[in-house]
This record gives sequence, structure tokens and C-alpha cells, in this order.
Amino acid sequence: MAVGKTTVGRRVAVRLGRPLRDSDIDLEVGRGTSGRELAERDGTAALHRWEADHLLGALASPEPVVVAAAASVVDDDRCLRALAAPFVAWLRAPPRTVVARLSGDEQRRRLGADPAAAVGGLAARRAPRYALVANVTIDVAQLSPEAATGIIVDALVSACDGVL
Repeated sequence: MAVGKTTVGRRVAVRLGRPLRDSDIDLEVGRGTSGRELAERDGTAALHRWEADHLLGALASPEPVVVAAAASVVDDDRCLRALAAPFVAWLRAPPRTVVARLSGDEQRRRLGADPAAAVGGLAARRAPRYALVANVTIDVAQLSPEAATGIIVDALVSACDGVL
């Protein structure tokens, strides 16, 4: 959340000439609601189920796509298994950076009275699961979206021996 998945995902998709499947955008377009609205109306568990189903659907696409998945997908064992095969870039940032980026963002779900503690707790809980599937881990706090994109594309090309 708030690490630049959409921004970087768009750039990676353009560089690779592939469509982007973004959970936030697809939720808005497909259901006419934001993640915050869905979580407030149906609960966080419902939002996370939708996000997991979105990832699994995007990965099942017959054409290669770039997927900007919600952070919650690693909480779902089905998603963790599905992420074992494709190239996965894990974008991360310190909680203070994430909280600063979330400030004033009305589309994201609320994180309670202490957003920094909530973000830190989520990051700590999810980090071991991301580490299981990530081919490249990028700390984005001090990187431009262009730099993060370059790291991802270079790592992907290297992992594929230059054959995409």
C-alpha cells in the first residue's frame, strides 16, 4: 500500500508492451467502488477476498500481463502458491514513508487511530511471505518510479536470460 505499485506497474507494462492489471483500478472500474468503500461496507475480509480473486484471475490470463496486486494477497495461501511461478517484484517502504504517502488519500482503507503502528504490523507480518515469492525486492522510499521500473525490467530480463 502506497509504495507505487500503480505508478511503477504502468511504467513496467509500457516498457514490456503488456497490459496492466491493477487491483485498485480494476475494483473501481469493475465494481464502481474503492477499496475503502468496499472495506467499510462489507468488511476488510471481503476486500481482501476480492483482491486475492483479482490476482488469481489476472495470473490466469492467457496473455502475459503486468499485475499490480494488493499487498494483502500474500495473506492468502492460494495466492502465495500462485505467485511461486511468475516473476514477482516486491516494492516496499518504511512505515513512516507509507503513512506520509497515505495522508489525505481517501481511496485507501482506514488504518485506525495509529496508522504507523498498523502499517508496521502489516509489513512485519507479511514480510516473510513476500520473501518466499519475490524475485527482486526494491526499497522505494528514496527511488524515483523510473529507477524502480528500471530495476524491475533489468531483473526480469536477467531472470529470463533476455527472452521475454
